[in-house]
Amino acid sequence: MKRFIGPVKRPGEGFKSHPNALSISWNFFSKTVKAILLILVIVVLFFAGLILTVSKDFLKEKLRQSTGLIVSEEGFRKLFPLGVELRQVSIMREEFKKPILTLDLLRARLDILYLLKGEARVVVNGYKGAGNIQGDILVKGKNNTVNLWIDAMELNAVPYLHSFDLGRNVGLSGRIKMTFQKEKCPSGSVDVEGRNINGAGFKISGFPVPLGGGLKATLSAELKDDCNIHLKGLWLDSKNFSANVNGYVLLASQYTKSPIDLSLEIMPRASFVTGNDFLLSILTKYRKSSNYYLVKIKGSVERPVLSN
Repeated sequence: MKRFIGPVKRPGEGFKSHPNALSISWNFFSKTVKAILLILVIVVLFFAGLILTVSKDFLKEKLRQSTGLIVSEEGFRKLFPLGVELRQVSIMREEFKKPILTLDLLRARLDILYLLKGEARVVVNGYKGAGNIQGDILVKGKNNTVNLWIDAMELNAVPYLHSFDLGRNVGLSGRIKMTFQKEKCPSGSVDVEGRNINGAGFKISGFPVPLGGGLKATLSAELKDDCNIHLKGLWLDSKNFSANVNGYVLLASQYTKSPIDLSLEIMPRASFVTGNDFLLSILTKYRKSSNYYLVKIKGSVERPVLSN
């Protein structure tokens, strides 16, 4: 058998592009992009029309079914496209007795791109006084994840904190990440900070302990879906003393009755020691060193009990 051996061609030699190949490729790409954009516009208009035609009660009921959250408001209007605006908003869980959040204004918009993936993402912006909250809610299957960033948010936005003497005009900033599942407690994390807090305090054996002005407070907590809250730390720092609270809280439907198992560390400064002899005498048995006290706290949020 004869072998025919010819000269080896260099790469690309002898292969010439069709004169219309580039034009054909560009036209195909252009038409594909236009088709995708047209589909997106149609989908947006469809869902926008759907949201604009459905009733407020329908939207609130769907939210309740998927997240267990109940929303009430004094003002409601729909925004184009895919948005709603609520005024004087109150948000609560079905199993709790009072709202977990109140806002002066809340705006929410549906992210259309997530609908194409079979998910739902709602972008939210809320306002309370001079503070604001922004983030998103991702609905994926039975899990609903909330990512929020807060800036100078007033404490009165969270009614559950009213039972604490946390001062006046307190603004918190930080991040909150929660996952909600129906018939379970929310799980996630809370990391927030407040500065220049004035008028805050707490009580030990019924005796008021003012924290002084210019207080800095930092809170870090982890929440489990079995209703356990791991308080990693609530650090308080003022001109009078430094303190830290850590431990566990078992969340009850009536929050003030939630059982607690906490440790309170107190490091008084010289300015606090002067004029607080009676309080320090109560804490004598908890004294571990010249300026360090460790107190174990049991009972409930409503009725804390000091223990050895």
